[in-house]
Amino acid sequence: MPVVSWVALRGRCAHCAAPISAQYPLVEAFAGVVFVGVTWWAEPQWQSLFAAAVTWFLLLGAPRAVVELQRSRRGRRGSASDADLLAGLTRVPGIVWVGAFLAVCVGALLLAGVWLLDL
Repeated sequence: MPVVSWVALRGRCAHCAAPISAQYPLVEAFAGVVFVGVTWWAEPQWQSLFAAAVTWFLLLGAPRAVVELQRSRRGRRGSASDADLLAGLTRVPGIVWVGAFLAVCVGALLLAGVWLLDL
Protein backbone atom coordinates (compact mmCIF):
# COMPACT_ATOMS: atom_id res chain seq x y z
CA MET A 1 0.00 0.00 0.00
CA PRO A 2 2.79 2.52 0.71
CA VAL A 3 4.13 2.01 -2.82
CA VAL A 4 0.69 2.61 -4.36
CA SER A 5 0.23 5.72 -2.19
CA TRP A 6 3.63 7.07 -3.19
CA VAL A 7 2.82 6.62 -6.89
CA ALA A 8 -0.70 8.09 -6.52
CA LEU A 9 0.67 11.16 -4.73
CA ARG A 10 3.52 11.46 -7.26
CA GLY A 11 6.14 11.16 -4.53
CA ARG A 12 4.82 14.06 -2.46
CA CYS A 13 3.36 14.40 1.03
CA ALA A 14 -0.44 14.61 1.01
CA HIS A 15 -0.43 17.34 3.70
CA CYS A 16 2.45 19.65 2.85
CA ALA A 17 3.44 18.54 -0.70
CA ALA A 18 7.07 18.04 0.36
CA PRO A 19 8.90 15.51 -1.81
CA ILE A 20 9.24 11.96 -0.45
CA SER A 21 12.40 10.10 -1.42
CA ALA A 22 12.02 7.15 -3.78
CA GLN A 23 14.07 5.17 -1.25
CA TYR A 24 10.97 4.51 0.88
CA PRO A 25 8.75 2.83 -1.72
CA LEU A 26 11.77 0.92 -3.08
CA VAL A 27 12.50 -0.55 0.37
CA GLU A 28 8.80 -1.41 0.79
CA ALA A 29 8.67 -3.08 -2.62
CA PHE A 30 11.87 -5.04 -1.94
CA ALA A 31 10.52 -6.27 1.41
CA GLY A 32 7.29 -7.31 -0.29
CA VAL A 33 9.18 -9.25 -2.97
CA VAL A 34 11.25 -11.03 -0.30
CA PHE A 35 8.16 -11.99 1.72
CA VAL A 36 6.28 -13.22 -1.36
CA GLY A 37 9.34 -15.16 -2.52
CA VAL A 38 9.79 -16.89 0.83
CA THR A 39 6.08 -17.64 1.06
CA TRP A 40 5.78 -19.14 -2.43
CA TRP A 41 9.09 -20.88 -3.05
CA ALA A 42 10.82 -21.68 0.24
CA GLU A 43 10.51 -25.02 1.97
CA PRO A 44 8.31 -25.07 5.10
CA GLN A 45 11.37 -25.24 7.40
CA TRP A 46 12.81 -22.10 5.79
CA GLN A 47 9.45 -20.36 6.00
CA SER A 48 9.32 -21.11 9.73
CA LEU A 49 12.87 -19.88 10.25
CA PHE A 50 12.16 -16.71 8.27
CA ALA A 51 8.95 -16.07 10.25
CA ALA A 52 10.78 -16.56 13.56
CA ALA A 53 13.59 -14.21 12.50
CA VAL A 54 11.15 -11.49 11.43
CA THR A 55 9.18 -11.93 14.65
CA TRP A 56 12.28 -11.57 16.83
CA PHE A 57 13.44 -8.57 14.78
CA LEU A 58 10.13 -6.77 15.37
CA LEU A 59 9.92 -7.75 19.05
CA LEU A 60 13.46 -6.62 19.80
CA GLY A 61 13.07 -3.40 17.79
CA ALA A 62 9.83 -2.20 19.40
CA PRO A 63 11.29 -0.96 22.71
CA ARG A 64 13.84 1.12 20.82
CA ALA A 65 11.02 3.00 19.08
CA VAL A 66 9.58 3.93 22.48
CA VAL A 67 12.99 5.13 23.71
CA GLU A 68 13.35 7.23 20.54
CA LEU A 69 9.86 8.65 21.15
CA GLN A 70 10.94 9.85 24.58
CA ARG A 71 14.19 11.29 23.23
CA SER A 72 12.26 13.27 20.63
CA ARG A 73 9.86 14.54 23.30
CA ARG A 74 12.65 15.74 25.59
CA GLY A 75 13.06 19.48 25.46
CA ARG A 76 10.03 20.12 23.25
CA ARG A 77 6.87 21.44 24.84
CA GLY A 78 3.61 20.99 22.96
CA SER A 79 4.92 18.08 20.91
CA ALA A 80 2.53 16.24 18.60
CA SER A 81 3.68 12.74 19.59
CA ASP A 82 1.15 10.05 20.47
CA ALA A 83 2.09 10.34 24.14
CA ASP A 84 1.52 14.11 24.13
CA LEU A 85 -1.78 13.81 22.29
CA LEU A 86 -2.98 11.22 24.82
CA ALA A 87 -1.77 13.47 27.63
CA GLY A 88 -3.89 16.30 26.24
CA LEU A 89 -6.94 14.07 25.99
CA THR A 90 -6.66 12.31 29.36
CA ARG A 91 -4.77 14.72 31.63
CA VAL A 92 -2.29 11.90 32.31
CA PRO A 93 1.30 13.15 31.77
CA GLY A 94 2.98 12.15 28.53
CA ILE A 95 5.83 10.42 30.35
CA VAL A 96 3.29 8.05 31.91
CA TRP A 97 2.05 7.16 28.42
CA VAL A 98 5.62 6.59 27.26
CA GLY A 99 6.09 4.30 30.28
CA ALA A 100 2.90 2.44 29.37
CA PHE A 101 4.08 2.04 25.76
CA LEU A 102 7.42 0.68 26.99
CA ALA A 103 5.73 -1.68 29.46
CA VAL A 104 3.54 -3.09 26.67
CA CYS A 105 6.58 -3.55 24.38
CA VAL A 106 8.67 -5.26 27.05
CA GLY A 107 5.70 -7.36 28.18
CA ALA A 108 5.03 -8.48 24.61
CA LEU A 109 8.72 -9.29 24.19
CA LEU A 110 8.76 -11.41 27.35
CA LEU A 111 5.50 -13.22 26.62
CA ALA A 112 6.46 -13.88 23.00
CA GLY A 113 9.90 -15.02 24.11
CA VAL A 114 8.38 -17.57 26.46
CA TRP A 115 5.96 -18.72 23.77
CA LEU A 116 8.49 -18.84 20.93
CA LEU A 117 11.17 -20.56 22.99
CA ASP A 118 8.69 -22.94 24.66
CA LEU A 119 10.00 -22.14 28.14
